[in-house]
Amino acid sequence: MPPPGDLAAILGRDYRVAGLVDHDIVQAAPPGTDATVRIDGDQITGSAGCNIYSAPVVLDGDRIQIGAIALTERACVDSSDWFAFLDTLAGAVALEPFDGGLVIRAGQERAVFLQ
Repeated sequence: MPPPGDLAAILGRDYRVAGLVDHDIVQAAPPGTDATVRIDGDQITGSAGCNIYSAPVVLDGDRIQIGAIALTERACVDSSDWFAFLDTLAGAVALEPFDGGLVIRAGQERAVFLQ
């Protein structure tokens, strides 16, 4: 993975949400949940499992700012959406490479791990 300042390497790539950290609690993605993230220019898009989301995004080196997240309201058969990671994305402030993937940090205590 390139240094955080090299945005070209992270744009247009689909990432699977592997897990998140909220303070001292580490959470893997729930089984059967296919949560994803894709950053394309000034938009971040993906799936929360069943529903699709999108939001405006501003990237500046290793800094990220995500605007209001719009989410579809599909009638999902089960509760396959994983909204906790969307809460973390909403407070995102930094990007960094991690173990072949990407980490989106929301302050010191919260992060989303992407592979």
